[in-house]
Amino acid sequence: MAGREFEKQDQSQEDQPKFSGFAKPQGHDVSHEDVLKKLAEADVEVISGSSDGKFKLSGKRVSAIRSHLVDAFAIPGDSQAYVDGKQVDETHIVQAGQTLEFIKPSGVKG
Repeated sequence: MAGREFEKQDQSQEDQPKFSGFAKPQGHDVSHEDVLKKLAEADVEVISGSSDGKFKLSGKRVSAIRSHLVDAFAIPGDSQAYVDGKQVDETHIVQAGQTLEFIKPSGVKG
């Protein structure tokens, strides 16, 4: 009886898909050329503390970018937005080639 249970386990394991290395997501045939193209299209650099990245965000308001990246970049709610080193308000629209940086005011802990 124990031998049959073992055979059933072996057979059920054979029916399972086998993975080796990194699994390729089903339905997503993304080549490295596509990834490089997306990176080349990234047109705005965003910086918050030690986090930074380039994204396709031109034409977006600072407030939209802040709300989109608040968790991933740990953007403090009291941080001030700077575009190319000049302080801007939340309604400022970021253009291609610009750098958006979120900076906590000096003298503020946390």
